[in-house]
Amino acid sequence: MTTRASPAILIVEDERIVAMDLQQSLTEMGYDAFAIAASGDEAMARATERRPDVVLMDIRIKGRSDGIETAAALKRQFPISVIYLTAHADEGMVDRAKVTEPHGYLVKPVKLAELRSMLEIALYKSGLERQLRESHEITRQLAQRLETVREEERRAVAVALHDGIAQDLFAMKLGLNYLDAFANKGSRIKKVCRELTHAVTQCMEETRQVANELRPVALAYSRLSAVVAEHARHFGKHANLNITVTESAEFPQLAEPMQLLLFRSAQEALTNVARHARATAVHIVLRTGSGRIMMEVSDDGVGIADDAASKPRSLGLLGLRERFTALGGGLSVRRTEPTGTSLTVYLPNPPGDLTRAA
Repeated sequence: MTTRASPAILIVEDERIVAMDLQQSLTEMGYDAFAIAASGDEAMARATERRPDVVLMDIRIKGRSDGIETAAALKRQFPISVIYLTAHADEGMVDRAKVTEPHGYLVKPVKLAELRSMLEIALYKSGLERQLRESHEITRQLAQRLETVREEERRAVAVALHDGIAQDLFAMKLGLNYLDAFANKGSRIKKVCRELTHAVTQCMEETRQVANELRPVALAYSRLSAVVAEHARHFGKHANLNITVTESAEFPQLAEPMQLLLFRSAQEALTNVARHARATAVHIVLRTGSGRIMMEVSDDGVGIADDAASKPRSLGLLGLRERFTALGGGLSVRRTEPTGTSLTVYLPNPPGDLTRAA
């Protein structure tokens, strides 16, 4: 039978006697109060040596950072719970403390029964948050795997269309041209051959376009702006949209996986514009700045509702946001003035192995 380890507690308190008394009380209650720190720098060092489950944080401590600033720094580095222990309970201090999302705020002198209750609540919430983080990570990994499978299926269907059906249609067109050459001028057969040739030509064009939208072959060797512009040309014709694509001079040539993600973003944005925006024009800009690669898709439509991008039915945008977040990037959607919507996606400017010479 395994015994559950005692929760690890870090005490950040610059009054040594108070800290040692608190450490002894916590030990007697069954907690592992493993270290005392008197300053923010010392607290970070102790937490780095051994990550605590809970930090008991005095707000007035030695050093260049107070307890609230130290708590914020610790939480950026570690998934920990913070309980403030302080003699200061003014409104401004509480408002500052709330930003760090503590699990408790106790005013000195602290009653041990209250502290124990607060610790147990903090540990319970911390466990729930850990489970939520783990669940979210599993969901993210499943979503990424699902997207990978979808891309593989798109590639397979695109290859089947491009190398199979399209080639068969081309052979059919050659056969019709052959029959047309032998048919008598003005005959019914010649007329039917030409009508069928026209229909097959249209079918070939549509097949190639469907294959290109499923998996643009040109992404492997062309610039992203050219591939997006080609998609925009066909999409704008069917959706009655005037779509322009511009690229800044310094925009790098990206590896195919990054090009594909940005292309999917352009596809999703244009689809949403056609469905919801009632727009007439769309402008797509590819640029770099602040160490990022960015693409912005803006329209002159009615404008998106403030919460529309985060609603459950916006699965396309939510899925894209997860994919960008996993790569250290992001996605944002905002209303523009006087009308319209702007979708911006960005990725960190990639290292050399994710770019290639144009």
